[in-house]
Amino acid sequence: MSDYIDLKVVGQVVAASLLFGAVLPLVFATGLRALSADTADTVRTGETGDGAAYRSGFQVTRSPAAIALALVCFAVVVASIAFGIYLITHKS
Repeated sequence: MSDYIDLKVVGQVVAASLLFGAVLPLVFATGLRALSADTADTVRTGETGDGAAYRSGFQVTRSPAAIALALVCFAVVVASIAFGIYLITHKS
């Protein structure tokens, strides 16, 4: 049976499938989660009797570390996709 199936190539296909099918979506999801991690503070300004200058809502702030993590995750995903396209189109 080993005359017909090259197990080394099958292993490479399985490794590439796991990388592009499981690890990259996990990295992308981590980047999205880092962007969604925020701190919301209640904002109430200019309270008046008639409510004319009243502003209420939430002010959302994100930490610079979370933004940096998200950017790194997205850069890894884009670089991996570009490398995959290069591998597919590269001619030996």
